[in-house]
Order: sequence, then C-alpha cells, then structure tokens
Amino acid sequence: VEKALRESERKYRTLFEESNDSICITSREGQFLDINRAALDLFGYTMEEMMKLNAQEIYVHPSERAQFQQEMEQNESVRDFEVKLRRKDGKEMTCLLTAAVWRADDGSVLGHQTLIRDITECRAAEQEIKKLNDHLRRGTMAIEAANKEREAFSYSVSHDLRTPLIAIGGFSRLLLEKYAPSLDERGQEFLNKIYSNSKQMLQLIDDLLAFSRLGHQEIKTLGIDMGQMATTVFEELKLLNPVHSLQLKVQSLPSARGDPAMIRQVFANLLSNA
Repeated sequence: VEKALRESERKYRTLFEESNDSICITSREGQFLDINRAALDLFGYTMEEMMKLNAQEIYVHPSERAQFQQEMEQNESVRDFEVKLRRKDGKEMTCLLTAAVWRADDGSVLGHQTLIRDITECRAAEQEIKKLNDHLRRGTMAIEAANKEREAFSYSVSHDLRTPLIAIGGFSRLLLEKYAPSLDERGQEFLNKIYSNSKQMLQLIDDLLAFSRLGHQEIKTLGIDMGQMATTVFEELKLLNPVHSLQLKVQSLPSARGDPAMIRQVFANLLSNA
C-alpha cells in the first residue's frame, strides 16, 4: 500500500510540476501551500516569495476573490471564473480560474486547488475584433447613406432635369409642325437642332439612371444570342430616330453567357453612341 501511495504521489508530482497550466493549492484563508513552475513563471515570483503571499494580494479586485470562493464552496467547484490578477511587476492579467474544494475527512473545507489560465491576449484580440466590427458597421452605414444620396440624386435627375427637357423637345416639335412655313431654312435648322439635342439629352439621362440602378440588380447569368440582341436593340433605337436613315450590318457573333438586361444596356450605349 505504501509503495502504491508513493507511486501515486510521484505521478501526481510529475503532472503537477510539468504541467503547462498554472496550478496553485491554497488554504481556505488564502495561504499558498503549493505552486507549480508554470504558476511561478506566470506571476513572476520565486517559490519563497509566493509562499509569503496571501491569495488576496494577487487579485486586482479583492471582491472577485470573495465571490470566487463563495461560488466554489457552494458548488464544490467552479469553471472558467474570470478575474483580474496582478503579476509581481504590477502588470494586470485577465485570467480564467477553474477550481475545486479540498475537504478534510470531517467535511470541513481545508483549501482549494485552482488551475489558472491567462487569457489577456485573447481578450485584447476580442476587443480589437470588436473595434474592427464597429468600424465596419460605421463603414456600412456610410455606404448605405451614400446609396440613399445616390438614389435621391437619381430621383432629382429623373424629375427635375427630364421635365424641362421634355417641354423643350415638345415645344420645338410643335413649332416645327405648325410654324415651319413661317420660318426660313436657317430657323428650321435651329429648331431641328434644339429638338434633336433635347432628345439626345433625355437619352443620356436615361442611360445615367440605368447605370445608377445596376448596383441594385441581381446578376442573372443566362445564354445570350448576341447577334439577335444587337439587332433587337438597334430596331428599338431606330424608332426613336425616325428622321435618320439608319442601317446596321450584323455579322456572325458567337453566343455568350451573361445578364441579358445588363448586356442589353451595353448594346444600347454602344449603338446610341454610334
């Protein structure tokens, strides 16, 4: 029995001393009874210095010690209890304590066995991530505000600019239809230019609005007959320019995959420019 006990004690001491986790055994009053090498390295004390301390002295907030002890003795153990501890050099650490009560044969509390894990860097990283998330959230809010401003601008362009241009184009057309005989050739040319340029300006505004809406559209990738698309868009544009004799020659175009609405807008812009 004595041999088995000695072997058990040897295994326990080996595990206790060689553990990478900081382990302390204290009395109920807080006196250090045993400390492993990892705990000495964590706190920066020698064994002699640590033995002269009371556990209360390494707590940044003494109330946490009382709360930790009360919870442990009520539940026999406690896991991942977060506290602030202080090193010999004064540096504060955020630590997690996992501990169990050590009782005598009569059930009275003799002390506590505590495993200490330093999570200072982990908490600092969490704070940094929180700051980055806050920064990202503010950036997202700024983008949303910019999008709202863009939408307001688009509405302004659509309403405030289109209305007078439509009026200019409409009155120019009426002048050409009703009063053309009263004007000389030079006057008719000027009116035609006013009418033509007002239509061109309306088309530019429509293109601008279409471009501003692209960011709100979901991209749908489908097969596209590029030749047919070009021909269809051209015929639509031709109806808007009845006074011109427009022609388009479409040679063989390969099929493609893309968003039909967006590719259609590409053809409209290219052909309108042409």
